[in-house]
Amino acid sequence: MLGGINRALRSRILRLISVVLLPALLSACDPVDRELRLVVPRQALDKGIAETISKALNQQSGLHVTLVEPRPGRSGLEELVAGKADIAIVSNNNTYMPEVNAVLPLYSSVLHILTRRELALDELGQVFAGYTVHAGPIASASRRLFEATAQAFDVLPASLEYVDEGDCPEVFAIFAPLASQLQQTVDACGDYQMFSFGTPEQLGTGSHADAIALELPALQPLIVPAEMYGDITPVPTVTLAVQNLLVARDDLAEDLVYELSGEILRLQPALAASYPGLFSQLSEDFNETSLSYSLHPGAIQFLRRDQPDFFERYSGVGELLITILVALGSFVFAIVRLYQWRRNRRIDQFFLRAVEIRRTAFQSNEVSCWQKAEIELIDLQDQAIDELLRDRLVVDQAFHIFITFSNDLLRVLKDRLAVMNRNCQ
Repeated sequence: MLGGINRALRSRILRLISVVLLPALLSACDPVDRELRLVVPRQALDKGIAETISKALNQQSGLHVTLVEPRPGRSGLEELVAGKADIAIVSNNNTYMPEVNAVLPLYSSVLHILTRRELALDELGQVFAGYTVHAGPIASASRRLFEATAQAFDVLPASLEYVDEGDCPEVFAIFAPLASQLQQTVDACGDYQMFSFGTPEQLGTGSHADAIALELPALQPLIVPAEMYGDITPVPTVTLAVQNLLVARDDLAEDLVYELSGEILRLQPALAASYPGLFSQLSEDFNETSLSYSLHPGAIQFLRRDQPDFFERYSGVGELLITILVALGSFVFAIVRLYQWRRNRRIDQFFLRAVEIRRTAFQSNEVSCWQKAEIELIDLQDQAIDELLRDRLVVDQAFHIFITFSNDLLRVLKDRLAVMNRNCQ
């Protein structure tokens, strides 16, 4: 009967463990969510780059990236802030937004302003003088950069005349990486040339490119080599470039951004194989102060991963302080021991003087000699007590022995004097 009760009890305990612990164990075995949503850029070339990054991460890392198309009329930043995506690729000339953090600079994009050759436009102001323009979709990086450049010359965006996708404008404003398929884009529309913001020799002398870079610090002058795009650039051409950043929402998990940063840099050779001119310079060594957004805490942790932590950084200082403290402690200990030795040595001198008084007294049979010894011994005790009161002696065992020895000697002297006085009578 007891065996049946025990079996029933064990069965209930096992059922209880399965109900309470099994769900916790199963949840612990579930893979961590490594899903990221990347909003797709509007420009065709940038879209291809986003797809390449997504494919590389999905195939060669523990992260899974899903591409998210932006809603009509919405930019990648707006979709990011709205929570429709986790990461995005945006240009570094956007307005600062506290909800958006930078992860890494990916590649640079160049402003290509192409004008019909027969127009022979050689002044930047002429580019905005009533000509039809193709600058990419609304809210695209190309259009924003072109309008920012126009505003630097007091040209309002509302006065610019844009054409629809597929139409052939008089001016192309293409914001794309260097060595992109630019020539294929414009060949169908006729003969174009790339507008130059001056000559290479004028850079740094107050040229149009210098003025725009001063007003828009995210933009930097760049020289496109001659014949980079065939007949479109027959001579070196001065234009503007800006970095494209991988950004994330500021509330995205730090460990996820840390892993994303590492995987992007690890996959740099694979990305450079697809876009040699873009990702060959991808590196974690960049100027953080040049970014339009604050770095994500996860990215900061990744960039600082090899730097010594607080304890490592100051371990040398700590070791030096400990060494100094040990040396100081040893010095203080030595001083204390020396001080004690010098004070104890004074007790030794009192002992020697008391022994000398006893020896002198015992070598004489004259009453005056013994009386003198008694007076000297009492004076010696007084000196020892005076030294003690002035804190020059330690009331230790040596001091007690001296007092006991001198008191015993005084009794001997007094007894001998008493005997000698009786004999004299």
